[in-house]
Amino acid sequence: MIVRVLILALSLTALATGTTTMYAVSTEELATSPDTTDADVRANPVFGEDREDGSKSRRYAFIHYNANRIHLNGADWSGLQQILKEAAAGHATLDIVHIGDSHIQAEGNTSRVRRHLQHRYGSAGRGLIIPFRLAGTNQPTDYRITSSASFTSAKLMRMPWPTTMGFTGISLAMPASTVSFDISNAQPFDAIAVYGRGEISISEVTVGSAKVAFDEIDGNNATLAVLDHAVSACTITIDAPGGNIYGFELRRDDHGIRYHAIGNNGATFSQYNSIGEFGASLRQLAPDLVIVSLGTNEAFGKISDEAFTRQIDALVSDIHTHNPGVHILLTTPSECQRTVYTTVRTRRKRRKRAKIRRVRSFAVNSNIARLRSAILRYGEQHHIATWDWYNVAGGNGSSTLWLSAHLLGGDRIHRTWAGYHLEGDLLAEALDAALTGKAVAKIPASAITAEPHNNEGQSTAPKSEASTSETKRTPKAKKSRSSKKKYKSTKSSKKRNKGRRRRRR
Repeated sequence: MIVRVLILALSLTALATGTTTMYAVSTEELATSPDTTDADVRANPVFGEDREDGSKSRRYAFIHYNANRIHLNGADWSGLQQILKEAAAGHATLDIVHIGDSHIQAEGNTSRVRRHLQHRYGSAGRGLIIPFRLAGTNQPTDYRITSSASFTSAKLMRMPWPTTMGFTGISLAMPASTVSFDISNAQPFDAIAVYGRGEISISEVTVGSAKVAFDEIDGNNATLAVLDHAVSACTITIDAPGGNIYGFELRRDDHGIRYHAIGNNGATFSQYNSIGEFGASLRQLAPDLVIVSLGTNEAFGKISDEAFTRQIDALVSDIHTHNPGVHILLTTPSECQRTVYTTVRTRRKRRKRAKIRRVRSFAVNSNIARLRSAILRYGEQHHIATWDWYNVAGGNGSSTLWLSAHLLGGDRIHRTWAGYHLEGDLLAEALDAALTGKAVAKIPASAITAEPHNNEGQSTAPKSEASTSETKRTPKAKKSRSSKKKYKSTKSSKKRNKGRRRRRR
C-alpha cells in the first residue's frame, strides 16, 4: 500500500526539552511500520552545499564558552606539547586522527580544526582522503577523487560487506587491470600514499599529459609516491590486482600539523571494532593523537551503559595496543532529537469506520545525556582526556536553541554547515589550549552527573513540574475588607441603574 504523506504541519507549543512539530503521516490502514530509530536519515544525511567563507563563527548566548576545555583526567600530554613546539619551529610533524560518524564524514567540523591549527603551526598536508563518492556516499567538498573504472565497493554500515573492509570504512575492490584515479585538492601536495590490501604499486603519475617523476616507497598494504615537485591535481595509475583500495594520503614536505579524518555515516564503536586489524591499520598514519567522536548512533538504540562502556574500552584498547605511546581524546555527543510516532483515530459523521492517522513528532533523545555520562566516567576512570561537547554546546535543552539559531538541521540530528563550523572552531580552540599546556587537569566528578551550567553559573535544565506548580500556587495578596465593601456597593449600584433603565423603556 502506498503510504500517503500529508504535510499538515500542526504546530505544537515549544516544550522545555525541545520544540516539537507534528505531521500527519498516513491514513486508513498503515502497511509499513514507522522508522522510530531514524536509521535512514542517520545513514543517508543530506547536507547541501558547504558555503565556507573562512570567517570565524559568531557567538551565541547559549554556548558555554567557559566550559570549552579539554579535561586531561590525569593523562600526560607533555609529549604532545613538545611535538607541537617542534612542529611550530619546523622540526616535526604532529599527526592527528579524528574518528567518528556522519558528523565527521562530511568534515564540516574537522575541516575548520585543520585550517585553524595549520594556519597557526604550519601544514604538513591535507592528510587522509577517502573515495566516498566512488562508493556511493557523500564526500567532503575540499577534494575530488574520480575514476572511469567501475568497482565493487563496501561501506562500513552496509552489511554484509561484499569485499574486504578497510580501516577507513570504505573499500574498493580492484579489477585485474591497472586503474587510474584523478585526484585534486585545494592544498598542494608533493607526496601521495595509497592504502589498501595486497601488493600495491604506482605505475605512473601525470599532470595533464605531462608525466611527473616520483620515487616509490613500498610498505605493508601501502605505497608512497614522492613527487619531484608539488601539485594540486594529478592522475595516479595504480596496479593492485585482486586487492583493495581504502584511501589516499596527501602530504607536503613541510613540517606542522597533519589532521586526518575517518568518518562513516551511522557508525558506532562496535562497527569500528568489527573491522579486522583496525588499530594495526591506524599505525600506517603514525598518529600522535587519536580523537574519537562517537555515541550519537548508539543513542538511537537500546544499548545499556555497561555494554556501551565495553565497546568504548574495546576500541581504546585496540588503538593503544597497536599504537604504543599514542594519546586518545574522547568527545561527547551534543543533544539531538528523535522521531516519535503516535496513532490518532478520528471518526467523521456518516462513516462507520474510523480514520487512522499516524502523527510524527520530535522529542529530545534522552539517551544522549546518559551515554555522555558514560563517556566522561570512562575517561576519568582510565585517565583518558575528554572534551565535553554536550556541555559546551549548551547542555540539556540545547537542541531547541540550536534549531532556532539555524545551527541544527531539519532532521534534528545533523547540524547545518554553520553548526559544524561553530563546533570546529570551538574544538580548535580547546585543542590549541591543551596542546600549549592550558588544559584543565581533571574534570570534576560532580560535572559528570550534574546538570550543565551556563557562563553565569545558572543551570540550563528546564524547571521541573513541581517547581512550576509551586510558582503557580503562590498566594495572592488578600483584599482588604474596605475594598470588598466598595466592590459590593459598586456591584449593587450597577444593578439598580440597570433596573431603572428597563422601567424607563
